[in-house]
Amino acid sequence: MLKAYGSGTPVAIYVIIAAAVSALGVLAAKETRRRDDRGTGPLT
Repeated sequence: MLKAYGSGTPVAIYVIIAAAVSALGVLAAKETRRRDDRGTGPLT
């Protein structure tokens, strides 16, 4: 199945990168929400 893409390594790398980006996005959203709730942020 992975041979259809030529090699399994690039596919795995893309999956890992996608997971990392998603995790960073979730963490960033939580930090933003936390700052908004506290009322203290860079613009305050």
